[in-house]
Amino acid sequence: MESSISIAVPNNPVYDVFVEHFTEQVGSHRFRLLRTTDDQCAELLLQNRVEIAFITPLGYGSAVTRVDYRVIPLYAFMSHGFTGLGSVYFNPSLQNINTVGTLNKNSFMTHAGQLILSEKFDIDPIVQEQSQGTVDTLLASNDAAIAWTNEDHREASLDISEEWKDSFGLPLCMGFWACRPDELPENIADILKGFCGSSKGQLFTDAEHIPHDDEDIDLELESRVGALSYEWNDESESIISTTLEILYYRQKVAAISAVKLWERD
Repeated sequence: MESSISIAVPNNPVYDVFVEHFTEQVGSHRFRLLRTTDDQCAELLLQNRVEIAFITPLGYGSAVTRVDYRVIPLYAFMSHGFTGLGSVYFNPSLQNINTVGTLNKNSFMTHAGQLILSEKFDIDPIVQEQSQGTVDTLLASNDAAIAWTNEDHREASLDISEEWKDSFGLPLCMGFWACRPDELPENIADILKGFCGSSKGQLFTDAEHIPHDDEDIDLELESRVGALSYEWNDESESIISTTLEILYYRQKVAAISAVKLWERD
């Protein structure tokens, strides 16, 4: 009997699009889907408990000295400019930034927020993890908070994707399919494509993310535009490679990883 193939995808709703049609498309394919945090998806692939995972650049780069991965060049989830996917929030009574609260200190978004704080303010606060809570509860016991959220707009906040673009000149790469260089079905890309929902880019403006009356729209905020893109293109490999270099030079990973593509390298 043909063995099943396990795949892991982050359980954050922003990744749902990549397995939107999994249930109806899996059909005769023997696939098993696991949903967990982005760092745990990388760990499952590292431990060879899944054959394929949708992982972040941090997950890919962290494994370079232990496993030789391949990127399946089908999708590259990118956040361009202001998108509200993740933010750094500051305590209104802030005097110094000594601690930052988060619900998952190992999440790529947390690490990206830390890099923004380092680039913008040259600070490296202690990261304190809470098992649950909201931005307000994180801020109640910390000077700042890093969260996957666009729950509201606050003046004392930074959009991580927007600041990443400003700091590094790149979109924030949120993930891609990766596997070990093992035997997989020849049509694996077509199978994964069938699982995916619409991959149209989505545009956002700050005005869409904040409650307001029409006459109260701040024109400066309204001009902050961003987009999400999903399709692999000619720039994807270069963006991932540069992101891996950024993570290395800022000591987030132990070595610079080459971007190796499935069926090419």
